[in-house]
Amino acid sequence: MKLAIALDAAGIDLALLARGITGWRIEKEVRLPWRVAPTAQESFAERLVGTIRPTLLAWGVKPQTEALIVPPAEIGGIASATFEGKLDDEQLRTKIEQTLAARQPFPLRELEYDSRVVVAGKNASLLSIFWLPRGWVIECKAAFARLGVLIAEFYGRAPLLAGSRESSHAAWLLLEQAGNTVSAYAFRAGVPELMFSTPADPAALGLSIQAMLGSYEARPIVGSGLDPALAQSCARFQEGRALVQITQASAGYLILRHWLSGGAGIWVKPDPQLVLARYTPALIAVVVLALVGVVGASWYERSLSAEVKQLGSTQAKLAPTFRKVEAKQREVFALQAQLDRFDRFGKLASPLETLTLLSEKMPEKSWLVRYHYRPESIVLEGYGSTASDVGKLFGKTKLVMTPAQAQVAQDPKLKPFALTLNEQQVKPRPAKANPKSTGKPTEKPALKS
Repeated sequence: MKLAIALDAAGIDLALLARGITGWRIEKEVRLPWRVAPTAQESFAERLVGTIRPTLLAWGVKPQTEALIVPPAEIGGIASATFEGKLDDEQLRTKIEQTLAARQPFPLRELEYDSRVVVAGKNASLLSIFWLPRGWVIECKAAFARLGVLIAEFYGRAPLLAGSRESSHAAWLLLEQAGNTVSAYAFRAGVPELMFSTPADPAALGLSIQAMLGSYEARPIVGSGLDPALAQSCARFQEGRALVQITQASAGYLILRHWLSGGAGIWVKPDPQLVLARYTPALIAVVVLALVGVVGASWYERSLSAEVKQLGSTQAKLAPTFRKVEAKQREVFALQAQLDRFDRFGKLASPLETLTLLSEKMPEKSWLVRYHYRPESIVLEGYGSTASDVGKLFGKTKLVMTPAQAQVAQDPKLKPFALTLNEQQVKPRPAKANPKSTGKPTEKPALKS
């Protein structure tokens, strides 16, 4: 069982996906209006969870159910770029970072994104990136966790709509209206190239389309759910031809089709059931081989039945002794594990110790934005201080650390810092020579009976 949730400015499309004998299907589906306007203290995620909670309780959704979520068009976006030739993994990662830095205002460390590359020409490729603010993703994950629902993936609505129209045109524009908002998606070579939202006003929509067509040359223009006045105003961008209106499938169907076709999103979580379905032929072969092995083993077992009976009687006689030995072994293993924990805790710093040190010793006007702890290293990022000053906090404690990364470029306003503190390896002291040693092996004293 899975939840499919698609969000837009007018409401929420909620669907319950269930697996049956014939495969996955939509068990239940409903369109919910947004709850009352959010208060200043209520986040978007809390408002979303509060709106769908009564429906989930009525449907009897079990805890730990996974959710596939499509954010509204005004949250996140699409960034695209073209390049020639082929790129290796490192070059592609650099291209993605450069494209995101040029097309949206957030630092890369505050983003979650998913990318796709397709061939767009004879020697050209198109890179399409769907991104979301990391803070918004974390808020949604925390709010759904309190509801007992696990977020598996975030899908962009643009990739879901890419196959909604069979067309021979390499580039086309889709206008989709939801309430008082119109979302525009530019597609090329079957993938989204641009996405924006605008008020459902003919003048505002016309200006947005005119600005976008000057850069992307997307033709033709297709509408979905547009008011007649908006559809008529868009005809001037097609030399007076009427705008073609299409009827979209339900959001639950679009999400289910995208997921079953192997479409990926942000925070991909492998689905064991889907993996099982993909490897069904191999599993059948394994089952057949296992049955052959069982038949052979049963024949071999009959031929050795007498020896098995003899071994069983011997085992029964030795069972008390074995139980005593096993009990002693468990005691030894428990003591060894306890000693190992004591030895490790004596060498490494705990997260509580480092957090206590930072909260007590950090400069007053400094703050952290990232704290990543591992037993052998600690990564710190923040603002309002320098890497060297933060590193000095560990100098007079039992934590022996060595800075491993230089301070980043200074900003006159925020003064960012980033450093990694690694555990210092202490070299063992050389053993002292015994002046009374003669070089001969020491004889062991004889044992007395």
